[in-house]
Amino acid sequence: MWAAQIPSSLIKPRILLPYLSSSSHASFLTLSRKLFYYRFLRRAIATVTAMDGTNNTAGGDASLDHVVGTWYSVPELRLRDHYFTVPLDYSLDRRTCPKISVFAREVVSVGKEEQTLPYLLYLQGGPGFECPRPTEASGWISKACEEYRVILMDQRGTGLSTPLTASSMLQMKSAENLVDYLKHFRADNIVNDAEFIRKHLVPDAGPWTVLGQSFGGFCAVTYLSFAPQGLKQVLLTGGIPPVGSGCTADAVYRACFEQVIRQNEKYYRRFPKDIEIVREVVNHLAESEGGGVLLPSGGILTPRGLQTLGLSGLGSSSGFERLHYMFERVWDPVIVPGAKKRISYYFLNAFEKWLDFDTNPLYALLHEAIYCQGASSQWSAHRIWAEDRSRFDAINAAKEGCPVLFTGEMIFPWMFDEIHALRHFKDAAHLLAEKKDWPPLYDIVALNNNKVPVAAAVYYEDMYVNFKLVMETASQIAGIRLWITNEYMHSGFKQVPKMQRSCKTLARSLLTTRRFCTSNSDKIVASVLFERLPVVIPKIDPVVYAFQEFSFRWRQQYRRVYPDEFLKKSDARGKGDYQIDYVPAPRVTEADKNNDRRSLHRALDRRLYLLVYGNTCGAPSGKPVWHFPEKVYESEETLRKCAESALKSVIGDLSHTYFVGNAPMGHMVIQPTENAQDPPSFKQFFFKSQVIAANKFKIEKCEDYVWVTKDELLEYFPEQAGILSKMIIS
Repeated sequence: MWAAQIPSSLIKPRILLPYLSSSSHASFLTLSRKLFYYRFLRRAIATVTAMDGTNNTAGGDASLDHVVGTWYSVPELRLRDHYFTVPLDYSLDRRTCPKISVFAREVVSVGKEEQTLPYLLYLQGGPGFECPRPTEASGWISKACEEYRVILMDQRGTGLSTPLTASSMLQMKSAENLVDYLKHFRADNIVNDAEFIRKHLVPDAGPWTVLGQSFGGFCAVTYLSFAPQGLKQVLLTGGIPPVGSGCTADAVYRACFEQVIRQNEKYYRRFPKDIEIVREVVNHLAESEGGGVLLPSGGILTPRGLQTLGLSGLGSSSGFERLHYMFERVWDPVIVPGAKKRISYYFLNAFEKWLDFDTNPLYALLHEAIYCQGASSQWSAHRIWAEDRSRFDAINAAKEGCPVLFTGEMIFPWMFDEIHALRHFKDAAHLLAEKKDWPPLYDIVALNNNKVPVAAAVYYEDMYVNFKLVMETASQIAGIRLWITNEYMHSGFKQVPKMQRSCKTLARSLLTTRRFCTSNSDKIVASVLFERLPVVIPKIDPVVYAFQEFSFRWRQQYRRVYPDEFLKKSDARGKGDYQIDYVPAPRVTEADKNNDRRSLHRALDRRLYLLVYGNTCGAPSGKPVWHFPEKVYESEETLRKCAESALKSVIGDLSHTYFVGNAPMGHMVIQPTENAQDPPSFKQFFFKSQVIAANKFKIEKCEDYVWVTKDELLEYFPEQAGILSKMIIS
């Protein structure tokens, strides 16, 4: 090994003393740079010896636990590198256990290097992916640096943190040794690393804010479970994990397969011509020698390998378009008559770059292990796939003329045969799939008693982190606030400018002002603002009428006069057999005169809104009150479906109604009063629906009901009049 060839004196602190004494004429800058170099050398040697399973650092040196670089610049940002020497296994004696290196990059806006700023730790998605490398002040990093000192930590095994690459892992002498090493690279030890860094980096070892994206959010929930004392607040984007005991991978993949099917349907609706193109490619691969085509790296592209393009193509914001453009260039042009049809090098190269297994093999090796606590995964994705094999069999689908379905975020055992970068780790992958003694990643009791402010952006159509499983976990985290949206995909926080706002503003709006989600005791209620649109044109204001009359007479002075000969007969219009004499219906009906609020035939020039009388979620002491058609959200697929169910419970058939949009038009928080008998607080989300045919339905499933104008409605809800007045147009 490399470490064995280096003189042992090089890794001892005293190597610096002769150098310093003989460099009296060197500049201080040169000394500091060389000091940093030797410290980095010691860190690198310790890393290599740790991977080899040996330890030459008995006794340790606390001064070398943290090596700090100098500030440098990219446009509008200042950066500084930090290297930390941390235990491979935190359960062992830190003085004698093997060490690894963890890298973190400190990022601030230009001119804020010495300012006192709160710290924000960013945890990257994965597993097995390094933090972003800033090249300029753009995206969410630019926004965060306006108010935070951002720490971009390469999680252990990625980037510059003792990277476990396709080449470095070959140093392991056996698959068993590799598995014994990899077991220390899950969320529990990532959190231990974060705590190690916080205590060395944050002044007075104070708490910091953690922002977790995707798998980084999983790590943040582990942080909440085992080290909440280090957290000031937690922000999650697309990253709330299932926290059940055992292995939750089966539940994850069952839920994800359903979402994957829906994403396939959406893709083919957008690009219907790709149905035939993909089928043609599958047939070509199946008929090729060996059942596939060789890839540039030496692997093989098979029909089932082609399906893995859905991993990125179906779940990211621009994935559909990128996938479509790949298939645009799937075939080489036939430039010589009679030449065989071939898949283009462009497509084969793009396929390998799309998956990233050659640069980030840790993702494939540990993907199912991140769901395991005291149980093995036993190739969960492959087993769940086999339960519905007929729908995902690419070759049969192509033969039968059906659309070929892509798969999603799943790792299959055959990948370690067909993907060149993974072949060396096939045995280790099987051992990891059978491993049972995984330590716990979450503490449900701690989450139930959480005191750390937590806010989360939840993507309703997330293909990677299933919405239903997210909501189950959210109910276990005390005090969590959710922002649920179907406007963005899984990586919306990084890719959509609208979401790239100040993290402090995001925290403030989610944790305090917006109050969009529920805590354990809160409920979500879907209410329907069911309206009848105006039947007649509203009366014109006298001033407006006078102006219109003036405008008409003014135009009459300059209109062009046509001769009677051109029009033939000046009184021809309105004459003949088709002429109908009618008397306009009165604008004021009998219902108006009698103030019959149960009738829709009143206030014809105004919008009317339905209120019903009876028991409801917010009724004090369980007494009947006037309220909108509403229902407590329970297990419905969407909040809108819950609203539809609420309206259906009042009027029955919904075929003569129209729901305006899928998103709520507004919401408000109903707080309990001082009366102990009053119900707890709940969030009320309003959906708009409109009457299409007033005579096609009857309201019979409530004690009483009224149709009221906006002004009349506000009389029923004086305490909420302010927000209802803003929400209702007229």
